[in-house]
Amino acid sequence: MKTMRSCLSSISRAVVLAFGLLSCSPVPVTRTPVPCSPTPVTELVLSDGSKWGQRGGDVFFQTANAPQFPPLRLRASPTLNKVLVILANPLPPPAPNDIQVRGRELSTGRTATFTLIQTLTTDVPYGAQWGTNFSFPQPGCWELTVDVPGDRGTIVAEVD
Repeated sequence: MKTMRSCLSSISRAVVLAFGLLSCSPVPVTRTPVPCSPTPVTELVLSDGSKWGQRGGDVFFQTANAPQFPPLRLRASPTLNKVLVILANPLPPPAPNDIQVRGRELSTGRTATFTLIQTLTTDVPYGAQWGTNFSFPQPGCWELTVDVPGDRGTIVAEVD
């Protein structure tokens, strides 16, 4: 009988301890933001002037202002960000109706696809310049990729 009481006493202490541990308040976990290393801004010289932005492979994203102007900051939704994409190797006629830019936020893995339409201009050949209003679903460090016949490129852009 004495052995049974000590066994029950040990079991009851274990149950109390287990419930006590389960009822403790969780310790808040704070995430340290991953530092963003955006692709450097460069100049693209065209026949009638320059554009400023980020280049990856065969693709140039016009994401910046010229140095004499205030810096351009990309913003998350609901802000729309007009971004032009210039391909080093223009798509031959008949060019498709649109091209896709695949986006991925690097810390969360969230994805978004941006559909660009061709914009005609005199300073780049037919099939080379595409654009749209980008609406980033969240701030962060976004990897943007274009992969079309003859042109492939990826940049990293910081979105506030």
